[in-house]
Amino acid sequence: MKTLVVLRHGKSDWDVPATDADRPLGKRGRRQAEEAGQWLADHGPALDVAVLSPARRARETWERASGRLDEPPPVRVDEAAYTFDGAGL
Repeated sequence: MKTLVVLRHGKSDWDVPATDADRPLGKRGRRQAEEAGQWLADHGPALDVAVLSPARRARETWERASGRLDEPPPVRVDEAAYTFDGAGL
């Protein structure tokens, strides 16, 4: 059986003038990302692949979270992860 782990990006910084796709993590979001990575390291299953949205905040979240893992999985950036609407499930 496969296990799907969904990790949402950390809190973004709305004070930065940026498009939605280019919005960075805020201070709180950076902390949240590291805490999520530590939780995954302590409790999560081994990961086969990480599928990321191309959004800056998603990539920054994964960079910080995966830094807590002993063996981060390969990463695949996929536009569908940014525009996901649940269609076709």
